[in-house]
Amino acid sequence: MTLRNVFTALVAALSSVGIAPTQSTPSAFIGETMATMGQVQPTDLAFLPGGRVLITTKTGSISLFAGNAMHSLGSLPNVHTIGERGLLSITADPGFSRNGFIYVYYSHASGHGRVERFTCTGELASPNSANLSMSAASGRLVLGPLPDATPHHKGGSLRFGPDDMLYLTVGDDGHPCDVQDVHSMRGCLLRMDVSRLSPAAAQTAPPFSDLDPGNNPLSGDNGFSSLLIAHGLRNPFRMEIDPRTGDLFIGDVGGDLEEEISRYSYSRGHLKLVNFGWPWREGLVAGPFTCGNAAPTGMVDPIAVEPNGAADSIMTGSLYRNQGRSYDYGSAYEGNLFYMDWFQGHARRIVDNGAGAWAHPAAAAGQPSPNNWAELMPWSAALRQGPDGALWFVERPFWAQPEARLARIRPANLPSRNVTVVAGSGQVTNATTDFAAPLIVEVVDAAGQPVADASVGFEVLGAAELIGDSVAKTGADGRASVALRALDESGQAALLTYSPGANSPAIAQLFSRQLTVSTTPTQMEVRIDNATAAVPANVYYFVTMSIGTTTPLVTPFGTLRCNPFAPGSLVIEDATGLFNNVSFSGLGAVGDPSLVRSYPLPPGLITGFSTKLEAVGFDPLSGWFVTNLANASF
Repeated sequence: MTLRNVFTALVAALSSVGIAPTQSTPSAFIGETMATMGQVQPTDLAFLPGGRVLITTKTGSISLFAGNAMHSLGSLPNVHTIGERGLLSITADPGFSRNGFIYVYYSHASGHGRVERFTCTGELASPNSANLSMSAASGRLVLGPLPDATPHHKGGSLRFGPDDMLYLTVGDDGHPCDVQDVHSMRGCLLRMDVSRLSPAAAQTAPPFSDLDPGNNPLSGDNGFSSLLIAHGLRNPFRMEIDPRTGDLFIGDVGGDLEEEISRYSYSRGHLKLVNFGWPWREGLVAGPFTCGNAAPTGMVDPIAVEPNGAADSIMTGSLYRNQGRSYDYGSAYEGNLFYMDWFQGHARRIVDNGAGAWAHPAAAAGQPSPNNWAELMPWSAALRQGPDGALWFVERPFWAQPEARLARIRPANLPSRNVTVVAGSGQVTNATTDFAAPLIVEVVDAAGQPVADASVGFEVLGAAELIGDSVAKTGADGRASVALRALDESGQAALLTYSPGANSPAIAQLFSRQLTVSTTPTQMEVRIDNATAAVPANVYYFVTMSIGTTTPLVTPFGTLRCNPFAPGSLVIEDATGLFNNVSFSGLGAVGDPSLVRSYPLPPGLITGFSTKLEAVGFDPLSGWFVTNLANASF
């Protein structure tokens, strides 16, 4: 019998007598396994909009947890796994529900580290759907090559901040003195703008200037240093970002002296370059190397340290924020910074006293020890606050847990509530405009009675955004409202509404309609993306094209910025009969409810001209509407 089989048999025997080791948490919380993953080594987790979870493994596979089950999303080729190398971190683009982008940080078989973007396809904006896939052929190299001379101290966490910038922690790669050189690509914290990258696949890294946000401490250097906002780190394996302030909290694994948690304080505008001191210092004590020069000035102290032995491999978790979600921890946990230790298997927390000093808060009822908020979590690679408010983690197999697992710690015995959308769902508006009516939601208790002063959290998927805060309070009638704006793109949008104690969110569907025009020297394509509840979904349009500017025309169905009666204007499609049913495409202008029409152009006919197009439609249910104004250059 193998050693693993012995452990498995031992756990089974202990379970049969009711003494199997389990998660140890405060009495008001419960630890629960969400899924098991067999004999793999999970390395990180990330949340997709709506609550689906991505899990990476050391060897390069990526799994999707959706609909309470685990599914394969895809796998990276050419992952180097010797030592601490492997697929180390993953994060989803803030616009994932529209673009499908995910980013990974991993060790490549060619002998270097890299950041790469992959594109997922399928149901991007569906909260529970497992209909997602990722092709390795979609890879777009973002950053690389990063040094990978030794098998240890790789760092690294890949996370988006509330400023939509992509952050990465990088280890010293076993070259401690190099981290004091801002050009070495070692022992540093990076901040990158990936919004300008082409959506196409590519295996050539962009120039650093394409990733430079423009307000980094060394922006404009045109080299690697333009991406750097901090250095002097040893092995910053796990880092998390405060979703409200943008501050970064870094767990930097120590050597033989101290483990440390460092804070990078984010400030709008031009950011400061921070030196966290390694290897001149380890935690708050003198470090093991002096690097042959005078010690640098202005080194920034960590906010917390633990002596080696009490902790052996520290990892920062989330700075907790209540967001009106199903499993919010409550006001006692607001602003608590959670952290873990890989070997010790405990989770702890510290909190700022308001003056910049961080310390352990008073122990919660039933907490396993004065400092340990939770125990029996060894070999957990990440601890993150999920969209439901709970803390989620991934854990490798160990003697009491024969399979890898995805798990969470959530409050127990919350009052049962239900949240519903009572008004505003189903609206359609134009891109870049506000939806006409607010969405109104209602929270009721188990007896169906309205709950006053309940926290309500909002999350938007797809082509829309919130106007105002993402958290609201219900009034005496148990209701709260939120306003939304359509983004500058077309498509479906969904508003997810949560409230503590409600097991599932309420979902409202919205749609953003948009007219877009694409051109080549010999062709123009006009596309109207639209939605309607009418059956059949026949929408009648007329489309106007103007060369140059026109005087707006006020009509009973709205102001037309592309005046069909102005000189230089013509109607190219008409199914309304207002313009004698003209159709230059020959296919007519009845949509179902969307419309796509193509027009061949004689070469050079309107070369050098700038044109504008606009459409007016008649919806059988809601009546007349005017689309956005689209520009087309030839």
